[in-house]
Amino acid sequence: MYREIGIYGGTFSPPHAGHIRAATEFFNQLSLERLYIIPTAIPPHKRINPSDNPSERLTMLHLAFEDSPDYNKRIFISDYELKQSGISYTAKTLEHFSKLFSAEDGYRITILCGTDMFLTLAEWYKPKRIFELSRIAYIRRETQDKDTDQKIGERAAYFKRVYNADIVALTGDPIEISSTDIRMMLSSGKPVGSFINPGVYEYIIKNGLYKL
Repeated sequence: MYREIGIYGGTFSPPHAGHIRAATEFFNQLSLERLYIIPTAIPPHKRINPSDNPSERLTMLHLAFEDSPDYNKRIFISDYELKQSGISYTAKTLEHFSKLFSAEDGYRITILCGTDMFLTLAEWYKPKRIFELSRIAYIRRETQDKDTDQKIGERAAYFKRVYNADIVALTGDPIEISSTDIRMMLSSGKPVGSFINPGVYEYIIKNGLYKL
């Protein structure tokens, strides 16, 4: 029986209901002993606004998860990548956490990604190392359709064949919203409803974030 450690990374700008749903399903379905939610400092796969303040994203993540009964007990917001210099690479983060939670001590590390990121894993920095150090869990960010299902199946088969990957699919109804959508809604003054929690919303308004 493994001692399960989960890692969920992203920019989280801002964290929203889709992130919370994904983290909750990840935590519950894989019976994680610990889940580390890690905001990226400089993401390798996307551009961020030059005015981005990583410490604000870190604070919003704390606000987004502080109502969870497992917050700071089994669910932790980690500033590990924010403290590193340069681009935040998953392979390097996994090397760090695999020293803390080694396979020799019975731990298994699983990283969570949305289907969009799952489909591009072979293009990440040192993909072989990622698959060596972790199991991959993916969760749908969009409603199911045959074309996407086929692409996921083909990618999963490729990863297993080439990298001997350990892959698990999480179930659950997706919340079809992105941080980009949220930022656009906020900048245009549109209501964001329940897509972000009240604490995060108050922080955004108080600090004048995501204005045009």
